[in-house]
Amino acid sequence: MHKEYAHALYQAIIKEGADTQKVFDTFIARLKREGKMKALPMIKSELIRIYTSKQSSTPTLFVASENDIEKYKQEVPASNDTPKIRVESNIIGGWIYTDTNKIIDASYRGSLISLYKKIVNK
Repeated sequence: MHKEYAHALYQAIIKEGADTQKVFDTFIARLKREGKMKALPMIKSELIRIYTSKQSSTPTLFVASENDIEKYKQEVPASNDTPKIRVESNIIGGWIYTDTNKIIDASYRGSLISLYKKIVNK
């Protein structure tokens, strides 16, 4: 089930002119209505996997705002390639680094989802 949700969410996000924040808000509202919020961490992981598999092998650094770029560039692991930098409005804060075979999610959203998983699984 989580894979189907992640694929549908990915398709909605990549549409030309899509408002990603509105897409995510609508998606979360639907999960709440259907009582499937526990699936959110798995959906997030699958969505990241789909997204990175569709991207080129160029390392990419996703940040919340342009003001954060220098701060987070210093925290990203060393790489032979200079990461492509993208400002994403759906990242509350922190950063997400993707490379061909690794994803480092240091975003606030990722931290909140990890906390949610720990609380729910107790």
